[in-house]
Amino acid sequence: MTQQLGIVVIVDVDAALQAGTLEGCTYFFENAGPFGSTGMGTDRLVSAINGTYWADGSQASEQVLNFVVTGVKSLPITLPKDYAHIRARQQELQTLAAARTLAADDAAANNESPVNFFARLRTPQYSTIRSPSGQRSETILLDYLGQPVSATFDTSELPSRRAEAGVAQIPPIITDITGEAVEKGIIYPAQYGSPDLVNGGWYWSATVATFSPRVWSYTLHIALYRLVQDLTTHQATWEPVQMSIDAKLNILNRPMRNGFTGGGTGLLPIGMP
Repeated sequence: MTQQLGIVVIVDVDAALQAGTLEGCTYFFENAGPFGSTGMGTDRLVSAINGTYWADGSQASEQVLNFVVTGVKSLPITLPKDYAHIRARQQELQTLAAARTLAADDAAANNESPVNFFARLRTPQYSTIRSPSGQRSETILLDYLGQPVSATFDTSELPSRRAEAGVAQIPPIITDITGEAVEKGIIYPAQYGSPDLVNGGWYWSATVATFSPRVWSYTLHIALYRLVQDLTTHQATWEPVQMSIDAKLNILNRPMRNGFTGGGTGLLPIGMP
């Protein structure tokens, strides 16, 4: 049976953009710690890959790596991809309800002028996302609580034309996996299709050939997003910034342990009723 290994990559996007590197700004976590993985919680991950063999020494199974990337200041990646538009739609409905209230003269009864009344209503701030391939799409700026940012949002007075601290970042994405392990045919990375709305139907995975025990390196190419604003049009745009970070696989020739008995592979001790 093929073994599954989940690797979570957490990026401090602000620090990485300021430093111009992912080193020291990236934190790896995965679920093979009990089997010898090291460097978790740092940018120096070495994942332990236990080889699986038949009695004649031939390869019996492969390891599958599944990658998840998120940012320190990003909203949870488990939210639907169109979550921002869902929240904006809810806010638009609230605005329409408030307008009806004003039309019914409730606002005037509270001695509030129409100008002040509508000034309190928050219109969502739209922005453009430019993908690493150059394609553009529209999204809505959200804060850390998942609430739409007001249309009065302005980054022109901020240092380096960066966004204010309250804006939730677009999560980083993996754009490629290369390096020694890929060139030598030890890992075979690919994007896989799925109906998952979180990542637009694609996620990165890699199959590992476990028949070559040693330490192998590979490189994750990750696109971070920097929020900038055109000083003329005041249009906010998420611009991709390409960076890369290295990680390693330590392929071992010892067999996997049985999680139920602590022994080697074999039949499970299941008693008959």
